[in-house]
Amino acid sequence: MAQPKPNVAYYEFLSVNNDTRLRFYSQWAGWDKFGQEVRVPRSLHGESAPRLRKSLDKTVFIVETDRQLIAWRHRWHGLCYISAELCKEHMKEAFERKKAVVKGPRNEEFPLLEDFSDNYATWYPVIE
Repeated sequence: MAQPKPNVAYYEFLSVNNDTRLRFYSQWAGWDKFGQEVRVPRSLHGESAPRLRKSLDKTVFIVETDRQLIAWRHRWHGLCYISAELCKEHMKEAFERKKAVVKGPRNEEFPLLEDFSDNYATWYPVIE
């Protein structure tokens, strides 16, 4: 099993078979005009991947090339750490969510539609 490179930032994503949605470990960026949380991927240290593998007793893929990214998206699926460089190149839309943030307090005219207590946000990417 590939090990993460030292001193490299990664982003954690989750893909499930036959589901176009991706989930990612996120951080809060603000509120949108509809009172919903805007969340963006949160960078992680690669050294947390081996600990995660052990605690979950599951495979955590380390994705550092275009070819690996395609294999993960279309064949491997599951939990992965994607290098920051690769992630920002191929998954820009997940980071561009910040554009939806508006200033000021939450618009409470709208109910909250999602619970992010596990820090995982859902993203519907355009299929490459």
